[in-house]
Amino acid sequence: MTKKGLLILTVAVLLVGATIMVNAEDKDKDVKFGGHLKMQLFDSTGGTSTVSGVDYDNYDKWAFGFGGHAFIFYISKDITENLSVEVAPDFWNGSAGATPSLGKKIGQQRKTVAYGQNDPKFKFNTEYVKYNLPDYKLELRAGYMNCLFTWDYGKELFWHEEYNGNKASLYLGSWHDSGIEAYRNFEFSGVSMPVYLYLLNGSGGTAYTDNNSNKTIMVHAEPEFSGKLAGLKTHASYGFGAWGDQDYVSSYSGATPAAVSAKLKNNTYYRWATGASYDYQKFAVRAEFMGKMENNKLNTGTSSQEDLGSNGYYLKVFYKIVPEKWTAMLDYSLYQTEKDATTHETYKTTTLGAQYELAPAATLVFQLDMADWKDDKAAENALKFNRITTGLRVTF
Repeated sequence: MTKKGLLILTVAVLLVGATIMVNAEDKDKDVKFGGHLKMQLFDSTGGTSTVSGVDYDNYDKWAFGFGGHAFIFYISKDITENLSVEVAPDFWNGSAGATPSLGKKIGQQRKTVAYGQNDPKFKFNTEYVKYNLPDYKLELRAGYMNCLFTWDYGKELFWHEEYNGNKASLYLGSWHDSGIEAYRNFEFSGVSMPVYLYLLNGSGGTAYTDNNSNKTIMVHAEPEFSGKLAGLKTHASYGFGAWGDQDYVSSYSGATPAAVSAKLKNNTYYRWATGASYDYQKFAVRAEFMGKMENNKLNTGTSSQEDLGSNGYYLKVFYKIVPEKWTAMLDYSLYQTEKDATTHETYKTTTLGAQYELAPAATLVFQLDMADWKDDKAAENALKFNRITTGLRVTF
């Protein structure tokens, strides 16, 4: 699809959505429509690339266009008072990213591809059924969901704070999966604590299906305080399961069930996250720490495997220059991961940003990313660069 075709498709989707919305409002007030639009206005990167121990000073071009999620369309329908459905088609730009990559010169990550390979892709951001049990103060969701594992990603807070999210949040904080969510809020003396319990397919194979016999269990709790601690919110998340797809492979490899079971038992993983936020007058602070461990994940070239571990955090400080209109932000993040059995990567990023509210949920985002990324190979790869980005995010 050409850029002209993309423009026609986008306009068509909006027109069809508007037409459906008008008709729906006449026929059924319970059908709701919305969307999330992400548009890049300016993006420029420059700095030093170290490739196999050799330094290069170079810059990436800047351009207008769409980046990441170009357009997510939300459609929800109340079937009964307690039953509803929601789907969110996601028109995603499949082009090579603008973010520099270790082991490549700045800008080299924008690979040349065959005609049509960078065309927008289609997937579902979410698709689920929701059922309320008011007598038990319980809410259930079943389907494909953006699971509430962290605030930054799970609650999509970064959408209107940064155009380019930090690596700790994007790589460790995101969790899309198919399964069941149960939610209930508990009240204690001076504490409100929403709790989410998940039964999920897990990280084996594709997120839509399950390739092993072990389901993933994840729990997320958010204590929020009142009284003298008013303004303080915290959370903790923990999930565990099996990452391997041995059951799927065994159907074609001829392995015995006992051998598959023993191997699957060792291919376990767990993920954790914790965070806190505090608001005081014009200031706000939010920090989240997160990590992941996958047992026997890395191939060492021998009969033994090595565990793969990743961890990271971010700290964001906000100051409301003009409340409800103009906000300044500082974001420092660290992401560390074992790329393979012999290589570790470290990503340190400091972001100076500002958000200007053109209207409620229509945010003009400015940010300067100052990155210091490297691996520990003998012939080191590293990136030290500054990236200036301006973008528009609209949620309606």
